[in-house]
Amino acid sequence: MSVCFTARCAATPAGIVARRAPPRFADRSLVTTPSTSYAHHQKRRGAVAAAAGQGTEAVAAALPQLDASLDDRLSQRPLELDPAGYFIIKVDAEAKELVADFYTNFINEQGLACDPVTGKVISCKNGGVRLPARSWRGRSAKDLSVTILETDHGFQPCTHLEHANYLGRELQRAEFALLAGAAYVQD
Repeated sequence: MSVCFTARCAATPAGIVARRAPPRFADRSLVTTPSTSYAHHQKRRGAVAAAAGQGTEAVAAALPQLDASLDDRLSQRPLELDPAGYFIIKVDAEAKELVADFYTNFINEQGLACDPVTGKVISCKNGGVRLPARSWRGRSAKDLSVTILETDHGFQPCTHLEHANYLGRELQRAEFALLAGAAYVQD
């Protein structure tokens, strides 16, 4: 007898497949069906894309407004650098693509990112030229993040959840800049 295992099925002790009940939430507003969330995503993306032709102000109006003080406070929280490396995100407006260049590093005793070849602290200022260990291109934030985070490259470019979270946010910002025809500066 073959037994099917899926995300919604589980084997009983007798080997019979039993369907799991959906998770229960106190707040039913947290539950969305895939079709509902996809439709909402497409509607929002369409509004942003339509506004992109009207300039940056129109795109900003199409997006929900953020609490600037909350954003500033969250930007100041202490973070541990990812020992796997770091990303430099760019927008290639001519090719209509996002670019993510990955650079390796090691973290010294003071918690600073250092060049694995020279051992020197990597400056945030444009002091020297380093070649990326790997570079990825994509048409959207989702395309690029799935390629980077969910594909086997023989190494893990993100070993901290905070780093993957940051990468996703920056790719979204870069996509917004690409759609709006605006300049992108990585945070």
